[in-house]
Amino acid sequence: MVTRVADPVSQSLVASLARPEGNVTGLSSLVPELNTKRLEILKDAVSKLARVGFLWSSGSAAIHLQLKELRPAALALKLKLEEIEVKLDAKGLEGAFQTAKEKQVGGIMTEPNRRLFAERKRIVELAGKYRLPAIYPDKGFVDEGGLMS
Repeated sequence: MVTRVADPVSQSLVASLARPEGNVTGLSSLVPELNTKRLEILKDAVSKLARVGFLWSSGSAAIHLQLKELRPAALALKLKLEEIEVKLDAKGLEGAFQTAKEKQVGGIMTEPNRRLFAERKRIVELAGKYRLPAIYPDKGFVDEGGLMS
């Protein structure tokens, strides 16, 4: 069987990453763990950060796993995590950043997924327009002018 999942251990596909056992071949993106690390880096980079906007794409299949890791990480870092669903059209992206400003976030993170990656240029432009420092899940955002990944 070939598959791609965020956390094959928690989904009982393998015994552990070190010794997976069985007959499964796949790719683990370590998305939940890397989201947590990105949150830590954003907090270190932005002094007095209290609220972080987490932009996620409507219809995302993996969002529940990601939020399961991010919510306690935000609490441990004494951050308020504002979960902002994004509809991927011109008005939806702008609306997500307006929501972030209304919620007084001091920084932005984006969910790692192909649909948001496809909108990276516009997302980076909006982060600049709304003066929100952001950390992204992929270097492609930085190549478009984003702050860090």
